Amino acid sequence: MAEQYDNTNSFALFKNDKGDNESRPDYTGNVTLEGGKEMRMACWIRESKSGLKFLSGRLSEPMPKDLDAPNRGTGPRGTATKVSENGYGDNASVEGQDVPF
Repeated sequence: MAEQYDNTNSFALFKNDKGDNESRPDYTGNVTLEGGKEMRMACWIRESKSGLKFLSGRLSEPMPKDLDAPNRGTGPRGTATKVSENGYGDNASVEGQDVPF
């Protein structure tokens, strides 16, 4: 019988197709943390003021797999938002309403 591989604290990153959106991460993937918790990983290629290239990254909760594509969105701190009837996300301002700042 094959030995089970422990992938705790391991990750894999894959080159991301950014399309026409430059703010999308250059690489995405998954990481398995202690206790088996799965997290989504996103990395961007950055350049320091001195010209040194480096990777900058972020961990977030994975997107629920039961969301269908038209209703996907990202709200504050990676929370899911739904698109309302007017085409805006729940956190978006609607014409005619005051902005609180």
